[in-house]
Amino acid sequence: MRWTFVERGFWHPPRRSARTLRVRLAAWAETHGLLLRAATTPEGVLTADLALADGRPFARLRSRRQCFAAICIDDLGFSLQTARRVVALPCRLTCAIIPFTPHARAVAGLAAAHGKEVFIHMPMSSPFRVPEVPEYAIMLRPGMDRATITSCLDRAFQEVPNAVGLNNHEGSLATEDPTLMALVMEVLKPRNVVFLDSGTTEKTVAWMAARDGGLRWMRRNVFLDADPRSLQATEDEFARLIRLARARGQALAIGHHQFPTTLDVLERRIPEAQKQGVEFVFASALARPATVTAP
Repeated sequence: MRWTFVERGFWHPPRRSARTLRVRLAAWAETHGLLLRAATTPEGVLTADLALADGRPFARLRSRRQCFAAICIDDLGFSLQTARRVVALPCRLTCAIIPFTPHARAVAGLAAAHGKEVFIHMPMSSPFRVPEVPEYAIMLRPGMDRATITSCLDRAFQEVPNAVGLNNHEGSLATEDPTLMALVMEVLKPRNVVFLDSGTTEKTVAWMAARDGGLRWMRRNVFLDADPRSLQATEDEFARLIRLARARGQALAIGHHQFPTTLDVLERRIPEAQKQGVEFVFASALARPATVTAP
């Protein structure tokens, strides 16, 4: 067995003091036979060094008081007008672009030029009948073999070459299929991209397949525009995003550029949240690390 030293940062809510965390951490370390050396800075930051019983360093924990929120805007590629509003939002943001839509390449370039992150919004099969349009020619479906999946993903990345991640467009049938998802992650892994499970079905296994396949991954926490006709509903979902970020340290929301209520809320509420200490980051910044497989 080989021991690996780990340094990890963690967020704690302002209502919980560093002293309280220190006491709880000491009790946990004693229970697990670990040695603890902890200190608190004048700013309230807790640093804790953990060592094994024989003194070998094991881990270092450092607390932080920031909270992080990520927003991914889906379905981009159909309109340059709304894409310009998206990339003008005053924060780090992830733009999920559907390959082979009329303006996919232009929007990818526009997003990169404005310092936004680019994902492929990959069509995946759902229970609904799909039209005969170019973007659905590369749709991932249950029953596909590895060669077909590879061809579809290769075409997607050729169309959006600056993508650093991928999430599913629709896909409530595809993401429930463990065989398909395992093959997708197997094909994606050499590209060193991150996978975002959009969570279009409660039965999704996509994030688990990404985790088990050794990809960096994350799951959607909030849909901003589940009810796109209601401005108040979108306001409420944005508020939920911020509450989750503060409670957990981080949270990720998905919204859609084609709904005016979504962009109206984001243009107004993002600056307000930033003034209240919320830091907006790219979706990939919230990705869980890839599983490390022992040799």
